[in-house]
Amino acid sequence: MRHNPDRHHRRSIRLQGFDYSQAGAYFVTICTQNREHLFGGVVEDEMRLNEMGEIVAAAWQWLGNQYDHVELDEWVVMPNHLHGIIIITDDDNGRGGSRTAPTGDGDAGPGGSRTAPTGDGDAGPGGSRTASTGDGDAGPGGSRTAPTGDGDAGPGGSRTASTGDGDAGPGGSRTAPTAPTRKPIGRLVGAFKTVSTKQINELCQTPSLPVWQRNYYEHIIRDEESLNRIRQYILDNPARWAFDQNNLASMMPEPEDEWLR
Repeated sequence: MRHNPDRHHRRSIRLQGFDYSQAGAYFVTICTQNREHLFGGVVEDEMRLNEMGEIVAAAWQWLGNQYDHVELDEWVVMPNHLHGIIIITDDDNGRGGSRTAPTGDGDAGPGGSRTAPTGDGDAGPGGSRTASTGDGDAGPGGSRTAPTGDGDAGPGGSRTASTGDGDAGPGGSRTAPTAPTRKPIGRLVGAFKTVSTKQINELCQTPSLPVWQRNYYEHIIRDEESLNRIRQYILDNPARWAFDQNNLASMMPEPEDEWLR
């Protein structure tokens, strides 16, 4: 079955003025271009990742290692999308040093899902679900690179030094170090798309081939009850693949919104 934009459309409502870099828990869904099945298949209610799926799993785990303020809660790679909970913390201790992009040999367990320690699971305010395009999203296919100069790993895994790091200026005066900038959800998703797309295209020898939709979908988790409900939804995703609205072959897709209240 081909992608039907009317049937597979989700609401696009962004919270105006909301700071998506503030501490809180966010549920995100990132889909492949035209919801094409690229990352493996579901066998006996378990997700079996192929090589591209392993790259996606490793790139997702890289986010938690790359950014001090990011913790990954429950997540899963599915045949044509990824569900994940991102916790943005107040941890800005600045580990420093060069951290490279993943090589595609990540250690995600069977099915590509992994739970990371999350603390008390406090959620941010709000709770509306959005499809976002700004804040550093990848362009069509996820090919846009993350901005340089703020400590991102570049396409080859190199890190660009930030200014204001205490070096003496031409006149001998020393500037105070600048505080690290916390990336909002949109720019984190953009970095993930960039890294995973580059490595998938290298694997398949398909330069610039779109992998991801330009949009992604986010939901601000309001409380611990909602957090636990969404965790369970992610865990159950492979077993309920036949009813998943992202499954183009599903004849009876069920709504996802009941998990997001």
